[in-house]
Amino acid sequence: MAPALALVLAVTLAFFATIASVGILRRTAPWLGLLDHPGGRKQHEISTPVVGGLAMSVGLFAAWLLVPGVRPPIAWMGGVFLFFALGAIDDRAHLRAGPKFLFQAFISAAVVVSSGVSLQALGEIIPGWAPDLGWLAVPFSVFAIVSVMNA
Repeated sequence: MAPALALVLAVTLAFFATIASVGILRRTAPWLGLLDHPGGRKQHEISTPVVGGLAMSVGLFAAWLLVPGVRPPIAWMGGVFLFFALGAIDDRAHLRAGPKFLFQAFISAAVVVSSGVSLQALGEIIPGWAPDLGWLAVPFSVFAIVSVMNA
């Protein structure tokens, strides 16, 4: 299968698997204890299912497992699974921010180091200047992953 076709198929499958998963998981959220209740900082008026991350994980794994040619390195798959598990635990047990950040940083570092994939440069952020991260590539990559997850 052509790489472009595999990518289109994977994105389409992930999208529809995520949509289907949201429908199923919303109904099972109370039974699974995956509800966000009103109060404190919460602005909603009724209990709300917190199953979006779980549904996206289902879609992503469906695409990885069912579409040939789109499977990433095993370190990435393991990292996504660990992030999914951490998110599910947080949704259920409401982890404190400090320990959650530490787990996210540890998982990110493990994925970056074991896969050998990191942000090596920032591109030309100022015309005529494209900084190379050098030895900061791994810590910057970990920082970027944790930042995106908590944005």
